[in-house]
Amino acid sequence: MLFYAKQNARVAIVTMAALLIISNLWAAARGIALSDTVHFSPAALALAWISALLVLSIDGLIYFVNWCIGFRPFLNAFDRAITQLFGRATVPSALAAGLLAALGEETFFRGIVQAELGLVPAALLFALLHGGRGFNLLALWAVLEGLLLGWLYQLSGNLLLPMIAHGVHDTCGILFARYLYKRLLPPAPTLFDWLVKLAKR
Repeated sequence: MLFYAKQNARVAIVTMAALLIISNLWAAARGIALSDTVHFSPAALALAWISALLVLSIDGLIYFVNWCIGFRPFLNAFDRAITQLFGRATVPSALAAGLLAALGEETFFRGIVQAELGLVPAALLFALLHGGRGFNLLALWAVLEGLLLGWLYQLSGNLLLPMIAHGVHDTCGILFARYLYKRLLPPAPTLFDWLVKLAKR
């Protein structure tokens, strides 16, 4: 569901606003001090950007390993999902998706749900609301990302880290899917295919 909201800038902004309203109403009713969960400092900002690179690196590593070994079930599922969801995305929708991820999703899933239910239930709900129809590759990916973002929050006690990491991840991922994937990167469907192309030159 949330993946589909990120295809359109207006829908993403409305969804972000809805999640922020729900989060603040929930926080007020339960006595959760959301404003105390975000801490700005040079060290926190540096850690937030390092966290963003970590999340992007893990995503990239998962794809790279499957590309190197030529595991086509993963590669084909990734190709279908990423092309269907973000193959026609625009720059405004990518930026709005980043805001939805950073402000709306992190405030709700980490600031509220994780505070109330814990890391694993928050990550599973995060994945469930990203899954769309059935349990697919991107839902599985969302479980991993939910656990990682939740761990960053749990470790630091600062919601700023998963906010920046998630926002940067989603914006970069959508822009990659739209403008780089199958154009410049990867250079061939698998490492073996690429080596064959190089050998023929």
